Amino acid sequence: MKIMRLPKNALFPLLMLGIVHAPCLAAQGRASSAASRNLPSPQEVMRLLMTLQDVPLKGNETCATAGTSLSDTDIGDYISGWLVELKPGQGANWIDAKATPAAGDDKQAGWKCVVMFRHVNGDDRWGWGVSFHVRASDHKPVKESIRCLGGG
Repeated sequence: MKIMRLPKNALFPLLMLGIVHAPCLAAQGRASSAASRNLPSPQEVMRLLMTLQDVPLKGNETCATAGTSLSDTDIGDYISGWLVELKPGQGANWIDAKATPAAGDDKQAGWKCVVMFRHVNGDDRWGWGVSFHVRASDHKPVKESIRCLGGG
C-alpha cells in the first residue's frame, strides 16, 4: 500500500475550519486497488484537488481572473481564498465534492470531479470552485483539465 503525505500547510486551512478532522488525516493517502476502479469518494476528490495546488491560474481562460485576491497565482491560492471565506457564524457554509463518470478531453475514461465552496446568508449566496478530470487508468487528475467555476 502506497501512502501519500500532503504538506502540512495543504491541510491547515481545512483543519482550522473544522472541515477535516485530525482522525481523518491518518487515512488521507490510503487507497485500495478497488478505488482505482470505482468512483472517487468526496474525501478522495478533495485529496486529488489538493494535488493540483501548484497549477497556475494564468493561461487558463476560466481561472485567469478568478480568486479572492489579485495576488492569487495558482489553484492553491484560489482554494485557500475561498476556504477562508467560509466563516463560522455567518450563515450556512459547506463544501460539495463529487465525482461523476465522464471521459476527459483526451477521450480517456474516468471521472469529472467538482468541488464547490458554498455560502448562504439571507440574500448573500455564492458558490465558487473547480472541476477537473481524473483518469480511470491510473486514478490521477489531469492538470490541464482544471476549470474554475462559480458565481455569486
